[in-house]
Amino acid sequence: MHYTNLITASLGLLLLPATLTLAAPANLFAPPKNGTIAKCSPADFIKLLNFTIPVGPLTADQIIIAAPELKDRCAKPRFGAAECSRPETVAHFLDVAFEKHGINSWGHKVAVLANMAFESAGFTANTNQGMPKPPGQGTKAMLGFHYVARFIASFPGLSAQITTPTPIDVEKLTWANYNELVPAERQRSMLASVLGDEYTFQSGPWFFHTQCGLDVKISVAGGGAPGFERYLTNCLYAGKETMEARTLRWCRAALAVTPVEYHDRVHQYVGCVCPELAHPVGGGPGNKTTDRY
Repeated sequence: MHYTNLITASLGLLLLPATLTLAAPANLFAPPKNGTIAKCSPADFIKLLNFTIPVGPLTADQIIIAAPELKDRCAKPRFGAAECSRPETVAHFLDVAFEKHGINSWGHKVAVLANMAFESAGFTANTNQGMPKPPGQGTKAMLGFHYVARFIASFPGLSAQITTPTPIDVEKLTWANYNELVPAERQRSMLASVLGDEYTFQSGPWFFHTQCGLDVKISVAGGGAPGFERYLTNCLYAGKETMEARTLRWCRAALAVTPVEYHDRVHQYVGCVCPELAHPVGGGPGNKTTDRY
């Protein structure tokens, strides 16, 4: 679709009456023979899904569907108690962050929740746990330090982190040069300033709101799993080797965010995109771990 037409079509959907319902053909969700995501994404259904499914406040149970690592509520945290967030905490602070950064649609909430769940190993990590461990990478969205610095700069109350002891031009920081421009100890100190719940859960919504282009946002709002892939490739620049695991996180998040009265329709689509989740919704999304570690 031409870019202008895509914008027109997407904005037009916003004007639909809230009570409008459309019947989908009975065979709409039949799994395709080749199993491609594109075949699982009838455009009209996905657009209807995104703009008419109500998205209320998140609950702890919904977070556990998106991040089954939290079933034990951090009783046995994978990376230590300081890194893990209980599902009640995740639900509350994500709701606050979504509202602050304008993450309102079903598609946007699903995408941001899915990415944060992947990056933080189901909200059990708040700093990068890889080896070697990058000193300045963290938050629940696992921002690289060049983005951590920009994130910090967006909070007036944290301005001293940018100006002291010497000013940092955050716009000049890149993935390739930040280790040369900012010492490791200062990276750790700056990162620590945004690891509290008030800030860390804003990292994903902030990134989506400020760093992704309008084309990506429209695709995510109206494009189902393929729209999520566009977010990964055109905004997050995620590696191809992580796409399968990230897509499974998207499927879990889609089930999590959807109110129970819409589960039947959404589950049929999710079962096509992620066959490993093709089971009655009441049984839960399984226990397979899908994260960066």
